[in-house]
Amino acid sequence: MSKTTALILVGLFNLLAIPAVVYAFYDIFETLQAIVRADEQIYYDTATSYFFLMSIFWVFTFTGMAGRYKILKPVARLAGGIIMVWFIAGLIIANIIPYWLQHSLTDAGYIACHDPREVHRTGRGESLIYQKTPCP
Repeated sequence: MSKTTALILVGLFNLLAIPAVVYAFYDIFETLQAIVRADEQIYYDTATSYFFLMSIFWVFTFTGMAGRYKILKPVARLAGGIIMVWFIAGLIIANIIPYWLQHSLTDAGYIACHDPREVHRTGRGESLIYQKTPCP
């Protein structure tokens, strides 16, 4: 693969990571706002917090570029550790956020019901509808 092709692919992955991470924050914000508004039903998919892991591409790019600048050489030497810590932290965050939001929803008096529109998937997470009334 040529350098130009590699740079274009890395750039595309970095660009794709932006809406993914923004959507993860947006989903958290919307769920919290729905709790404050006391909506009758709140749709929540626990897997959306895993979009935070897309931010690892930003760390790859930053550590890769750090080797080009003299002042950032120490960062480049620690690149493997930085990437590993970022990835593990991302996994921890991706697992804590759904637990925290589900706890917040149940504390607010919502009952978790499985979403009947959910398509069976093999991925992590489950699609839930939180509502004030018992599940049908």
